[in-house]
Amino acid sequence: RKLPICSGIAGHLNVTRNVATNYAFSAPQPAGSVLQGFRNSDLQSWSKLGEVYQGTGQTGYDDITMDNATLPRAFYHIPLVTYPDALAPASLANKTLVMGLFVGDTITFNFDATGTGGTAQTTIDPLQPINITGVGYSASGPYRATWTIKTDIYNEFRFSGILESEDATHVIGSNTSEQKNSGFWYQLSSGSLHLTK
Repeated sequence: RKLPICSGIAGHLNVTRNVATNYAFSAPQPAGSVLQGFRNSDLQSWSKLGEVYQGTGQTGYDDITMDNATLPRAFYHIPLVTYPDALAPASLANKTLVMGLFVGDTITFNFDATGTGGTAQTTIDPLQPINITGVGYSASGPYRATWTIKTDIYNEFRFSGILESEDATHVIGSNTSEQKNSGFWYQLSSGSLHLTK
């Protein structure tokens, strides 16, 4: 992997006392980057406020709310870490995701232009049409993502993916799958992951 690049992000801080501290960027957060926020009141011990990953394929946020500005004084540190070889996309729009389930079986999700619907097909029952009725997607960093997918036939699926490499057309990795039943998540299996770029 290429080394990440650590820098700041140009912009300015807007503070509205007891309401919010916002940081407005001069340009949107770049793709494949993690913006971190730290705060302290004495320049001695810093508290992490959180971080935002901006996936590949789309421009990022142009401002972020850092906290509620209730301290009498506060200092902020806002580093940006850019990963030149980040793999986790910002959106699933028009992508195909193939998840390995049990040995030799897969489920293929074909997402529509919104990235929140589409169709699916399994090797277990390849002639059974499946409609995607809801999608939750979260890229938690440059090489990790979570998918929660609802269909009109199966109970809700959740996949945790590690994105390990890429070729000309796909991001490649591995997944752990779970399925929801009676309000609880049950582990199904682990397998491969192929996501179109």
